Amino acid sequence: RNIIGNRIDGYIDSVGTTTRAVVYGIGLTALAQAILAGIGYYFSGAPSPILLTIVTFIIALIPFGTPFVWGGVSIWLLSQGHTV
Repeated sequence: RNIIGNRIDGYIDSVGTTTRAVVYGIGLTALAQAILAGIGYYFSGAPSPILLTIVTFIIALIPFGTPFVWGGVSIWLLSQGHTV
């Protein structure tokens, strides 16, 4: 505490605020991706669009994870003859 002195409290508050903002940002981005993907699943005729939306939300919490879910759904739909 002697090296930084009284400024340490401001730094700790800044780290806490930044961390909180990052967590909220990741969560809200995952939610937005899941909602948009869920709408796409519904209109494309994918089976269980609500379940796929939940899976998309969970996987979207991992950076670059969302394409694995909708990519898998896309491949499945193409294999079933849903080309539109």
